[in-house]
Amino acid sequence: MSPRKYVPLFISALLLTGLLLVYISESLDWDWNRTRLSDGESPVIPASGMRWLPEQSELHISLAVPARDFGVLQARTEAFMIRYPHIRVELTNESPSSNRYESVVERSTQGSVPDVMLVNNGWVIPLAVQGFLKPIDSLMSGDSLSDQLPGLLEPMKWNGYLWGAPRGIDPYIFAWNKPLLEQYGMAKPPSDWTAFLELADRIAAAQEDEQGKRVALTSFAPGGLLQLLLWTERFDAAAGSLLQLRSLSDAQLSMLAELQARSSLVESMPIGQAQKLDPVIADNRILLLLLPWSDYDKLSESAKEHLLVEHEYVPTPWLSGSSFVIGAATEHEEDAMLWIQEMTNAAVGMEELLKERKLPVRASLYDSPDGLLAQTVETPPDWWLRVLNEKSAEPASYHPDPDWPLRWKAWQEAWVDGAENETRFRDFADAIEALNPASK
Repeated sequence: MSPRKYVPLFISALLLTGLLLVYISESLDWDWNRTRLSDGESPVIPASGMRWLPEQSELHISLAVPARDFGVLQARTEAFMIRYPHIRVELTNESPSSNRYESVVERSTQGSVPDVMLVNNGWVIPLAVQGFLKPIDSLMSGDSLSDQLPGLLEPMKWNGYLWGAPRGIDPYIFAWNKPLLEQYGMAKPPSDWTAFLELADRIAAAQEDEQGKRVALTSFAPGGLLQLLLWTERFDAAAGSLLQLRSLSDAQLSMLAELQARSSLVESMPIGQAQKLDPVIADNRILLLLLPWSDYDKLSESAKEHLLVEHEYVPTPWLSGSSFVIGAATEHEEDAMLWIQEMTNAAVGMEELLKERKLPVRASLYDSPDGLLAQTVETPPDWWLRVLNEKSAEPASYHPDPDWPLRWKAWQEAWVDGAENETRFRDFADAIEALNPASK
């Protein structure tokens, strides 16, 4: 056969090969690196050459945050959905009502709980022991897990698993008025209840003699149950079980009675109004403040110079915070964890530190004063890293008690109900005794 007769066959073969190459080229996802590698997945091309895409999922996420925080999370979620187009996220901002825990329990029982919830840290273990959550340690990537702070992470563990991813904290600190301590011959704050009472009586006697400036011993916010409990623990060495909310010991009842006897020297200033504290501190009109770190951080520099912060004693810092949890009924736990990590990563923590001075929940954002990070941005004091690395000896949520949030609600209501009364400390003690009649 003449070679010329093979030319049409050869050309046909080339055309067929070219068409196949074009088809296969169009079937491959050449943009995978940009749109898929962030998912941690690899492209899968079946033998047919048809492209494979991740399964579409829809996440329902329940929050309970101020409107401003909700707007920030919405913006971050929009960016998340652009980065991960196969995941759709619906955010709901619920009212932080006193009945939210009961609502979460009811919906969880019915199987209608959201995929992800932001809850108070004290709720995490009580929800986990009822089977309403999925453990998250196996879902966390290595970096996000290793960058956590033990003092915040350990209370989220139960039965060998991790149940919550810390989102934010605002611990209480004790801050003493240094000029007042010096005025009354104290080189350092009183170490126990007896020493505090002696100092309180000297301050009260001086005011009676001078008939002038009134000096308050301390202040309790109308709704600040945690403030009152932490204050009690500070002066009662045996108060380790107080946060279990079972009852008040005889020593604690005695402390409340002593506060009641000196109630005219105890203020009732709300939390979150740091600007009103500046003149009170500068004029040396209060001895001891127990306030959230965010309130302290907003004080003027002149006010801070008057205060001695007890950074060696920061009680139960994890309890003043919130965490993301994954509902047991979700079918998209990996995507849920992906969203949680995007909302809590170090970049987000740095942004919140720079813009809002929030304490980070990532260890990498704390630095020594001479460290590279501290030389670049204003980081929190380095003692915070030590505090948040310590594991609490007696955290409330370590104990698998599903009723702990309900007892907290009852104690909080008891404190709020009498907060405006002149007999508020006595009323609170009576109310707690009535809640726990069998404890005595």
